[in-house]
Amino acid sequence: MGIAQAGAALEELCRRVATGPERTAITAQGEVLAVLISPEELADLEDDLAIAQNRLNEVLGSPEPVLTLDELSAELAAADNDDEEAQGR
Repeated sequence: MGIAQAGAALEELCRRVATGPERTAITAQGEVLAVLISPEELADLEDDLAIAQNRLNEVLGSPEPVLTLDELSAELAAADNDDEEAQGR
């Protein structure tokens, strides 16, 4: 979707993305400038990245602390709870 068209329909795009698994790419001159995704999908991607980074640290023997999956899951859950409390949920 072009940037001008996206600007005119931003509220509707945000509602569609927030209520389903839809992603919307916003383009200018055929180049993707941004992608709209739901907050839940962003949180899932961030969780997946944290897990992958933790596993990479473990494989590489990084001096960074390596958490067990249970410890990492607990930390991610605590962070999600903190985010929800900050947003007044």
